[in-house]
Amino acid sequence: MSTIKKAFKSPSNLFSPSFFWLWNDKLDFEAIKRQIDDMHAHGIRALCPHPFPKAFRPGTMPSEMEPDYLTPGYMKVVEKVMNYAKSLGMHVWLYDEGGWPSGGACGKIIAMDEKRFAQRSLVLDDKGELTERRPVYHPEISAPYPSVIEPGVTELFIKLTHEAYRKAIGNHFGKTTLMTFTDEPNMEGFVEGKSLTWCSDFAEEFEKRKGYDIRPYLKAIIQGKKPNDKSAKDLTRIRIDYFDVRADLFLERYMLPLRDWCHANGMLSSGHLNGENQPSGNTRFGYGHILRSLRAFDVPGIDVIWRQLYPGKEKLKYVQEGAHDTEVNNFNPCFPKYASSVAHQNGGKYVLSESLAVYGNGISPDIIKWVMDYQLVRGVNIFVLSAYSMNVRGGRMGSPGIHFGPQHPYWEFMQPLFTYMERVGSMLAQGKPDVKIAVLYDVRSIWAGGKDAQTAIQRHHRIAELLLKRGCDFDFIDDEQLVQAVITKDHHLKIGKMSYEALALPTFKWATPQASNKAIRFAEQGGILLDFARAFHGYEWGGRDIGSDHKILEKAPHTCLIEGSSSIRVTKRVEGPQAIYFLANEAMRPVKVRITFQEKGAIQLCSPDTGDFEPVASKNGSLEWAFAPAGSALFVINGDEPETSAPAPTLRHIRTLKSGWTLQMRRKHYVGKDCFVMEETPDAPIQPVKLGDWRPVFGNVFSGSAFYRNSFRSKEAYDGWLDLGKVHHCAKVIFNGKQLPLKFFGPHTYRVHVKKGVNTLEIIVANSLLNATAPEHVQKYIRDTFPPESPYIGRFRAFNHDDQSSGLFGPVVILR
Repeated sequence: MSTIKKAFKSPSNLFSPSFFWLWNDKLDFEAIKRQIDDMHAHGIRALCPHPFPKAFRPGTMPSEMEPDYLTPGYMKVVEKVMNYAKSLGMHVWLYDEGGWPSGGACGKIIAMDEKRFAQRSLVLDDKGELTERRPVYHPEISAPYPSVIEPGVTELFIKLTHEAYRKAIGNHFGKTTLMTFTDEPNMEGFVEGKSLTWCSDFAEEFEKRKGYDIRPYLKAIIQGKKPNDKSAKDLTRIRIDYFDVRADLFLERYMLPLRDWCHANGMLSSGHLNGENQPSGNTRFGYGHILRSLRAFDVPGIDVIWRQLYPGKEKLKYVQEGAHDTEVNNFNPCFPKYASSVAHQNGGKYVLSESLAVYGNGISPDIIKWVMDYQLVRGVNIFVLSAYSMNVRGGRMGSPGIHFGPQHPYWEFMQPLFTYMERVGSMLAQGKPDVKIAVLYDVRSIWAGGKDAQTAIQRHHRIAELLLKRGCDFDFIDDEQLVQAVITKDHHLKIGKMSYEALALPTFKWATPQASNKAIRFAEQGGILLDFARAFHGYEWGGRDIGSDHKILEKAPHTCLIEGSSSIRVTKRVEGPQAIYFLANEAMRPVKVRITFQEKGAIQLCSPDTGDFEPVASKNGSLEWAFAPAGSALFVINGDEPETSAPAPTLRHIRTLKSGWTLQMRRKHYVGKDCFVMEETPDAPIQPVKLGDWRPVFGNVFSGSAFYRNSFRSKEAYDGWLDLGKVHHCAKVIFNGKQLPLKFFGPHTYRVHVKKGVNTLEIIVANSLLNATAPEHVQKYIRDTFPPESPYIGRFRAFNHDDQSSGLFGPVVILR
């Protein structure tokens, strides 16, 4: 078996999705084992224990976790979990905080020396004068968080947390547990017109790095007004210098010490930052410079927990809570690429996503797959899903996280999703990425603020979307990488482990002279410069009439040529003579396209369901392909083998099962007195029904599963296909007494053997948990009986208006 086939058929457990396993209850090891066994039985081969100490958010997210975080009793439980996971062949993430954000050891650092370690900012007082401000901590509400750019804080964090784990489970490092997970570490943010990030030695560090004193200009940076002795252009450069130093301090004082500790202990550094989907976060949030910070991870990551990604969202007037005015209604089509670009350039194979969480209990399987594919095709290949909780009693029934586990009707159907994610993820770590375009992420213009920042963000989104729609994969680079890039003899731009044919500049106003010179040299020496910024339109090689964005786009090299739709996204990797292509349909409708690959050779379709490779007919590297709504396809092309020309047989319609259906409730899930109840209903009546929404039969508040049954006669035996049509939302099929392969998402098509005579069909359909949790009387009961409410409940409650239609809609047809 080739390396690629083995990686697909039997992926490493590193590619298994895991859940944020919320430790919010008494840590009874027998109960813990039952939950591990439950996850393992459903196809999960990785764990991510997520401690929820009582001190994390006692005012809004109360926990019953005992023993307390980082105590000897807690560490004994962690050790038992590691040993048990090892016996099952599972990988375990080392989550490095009690709650989040990472860096404070759940309030312990501030408790040791608040005056020294507290976050600091400079603000304008009522008289317009600068004053230092420190937060007023309320540990009765949430654990106090320190300044991670204050000298000594991260070293203390490592001593309290990482070293404690090393002493308890260090024998598992690099084996059962290979990666740490640091979650949303951040500095005090910059607020335009109000405050800026500060620390005890910021002024000294700034002068050491930039050669001048920043203090005379701090008020002007906050206000956005030029001081008397400087022009507006000078002040902008000073402002950029300020943010540059701020980003360096975060990198050097938090990110790099964590990575150094990981490397010294045989581990990989991983995690994600805060608000990476918003480019304005390079000033507002606590990471400073998104690509610079992500480069300090061995396994860079993102999070997708607020419906930042959702079908059709780019067409909606959606404003994320707290969104910056430069990003109102701006859908970011590319932010997973921040992490994958860094991994490509670092030579890393793994890219992480924390996904789902506050997506709502009504999210459908097809949309879950859409969210996963959206990230996979942009380079993500490892997922930590949210959440599986130890404790979903009381007010936690109304918590904003999706309730994965036995209480959700989806749970028994989800294993195919986990198999799909690990097999596709594993394939997208094989070989090397084949990416031809480097797109400048113009952080300096975002740091500049004002209209320049707005333009940079808008153009960042637009150019990324244009390239993706054209089938042109790309990586992001920044100004400093461009300066350090090497122009090769074959006119490529070499950055780290990557070599790019083309450089795209969405904006370029505040580039350094060194970066501008490198872009000019690249174009002069024959490189492809996609000058969307019109920065060099007067140069001889650029031409004076540069044309529209679409005209410039014509020069962009394709990953593959896709004709017939702009909704297909593509990524490619190369392993010797073999090319791996993953394509995803981002439309929630069927799409038929012609695909022309760069290679001519034997094309095989990789089936995540079975792990098999199936030959596909093509001609000169070209084929027609029909994608289901939110569908995808994974192809391997072997340039050493000839193409297959025999077309697949055409299926013809044999019968539609319109009548004769019965419906019987199987199991109901509902909010009980103080916990979820799952109740079997074997004595429920069997009643004739037409296919469609079952709510008129079971009521609007029914969540659970039900049996649909039917039979038909055939005059002959034959091998055919069963197509269930539209299903809301999961289905398990028993045909002639034999269970067919389980499917979580559509299309719900199955190979069947139709026998001569009577054939029986039983379909178990499950809907979402939303029907049981969304009604206002249920929400009111939870609110009134189990306060307090989660701080995220406002966003989550908006999703209670998701579609709640349920059942088997069909048409159910037999094909041959």
